[in-house]
Amino acid sequence: PADEESVLRNLDSAPLSQLRPQFLAGLKNLTDRVFSNAAPKTMNNTTLTGTALASLISAYVDAINNGAVPTITTAWQNVVETECRRAADAAQKAYEEAFDRTVGADEEALGLAHRRAVAAAQAAF
Repeated sequence: PADEESVLRNLDSAPLSQLRPQFLAGLKNLTDRVFSNAAPKTMNNTTLTGTALASLISAYVDAINNGAVPTITTAWQNVVETECRRAADAAQKAYEEAFDRTVGADEEALGLAHRRAVAAAQAAF
């Protein structure tokens, strides 16, 4: 990847300009092939995020390590529940951060503050 040994030792932080052009061309070829040929992983017609895929794999590994047979539906249910919990937590946090607590008891102002906070929560969800 590089001519200098010091660059090779710190390859993960080396600027691309210090890498050989042949290596960069091969890397680009590889990434182009991966992105054009690899389809996103899906389960029950749902595209998995990296976090969801890692959770699913973790559930399989835990089951195998405990001498059980991995159950796809149970593992998937756990992933769905975890992802929903994360999304709900993010939405609640966004709502709480967006809600203007300085508005008075005026119903119209409270309604407006609530609608803005709900919009922020929905965007986070």
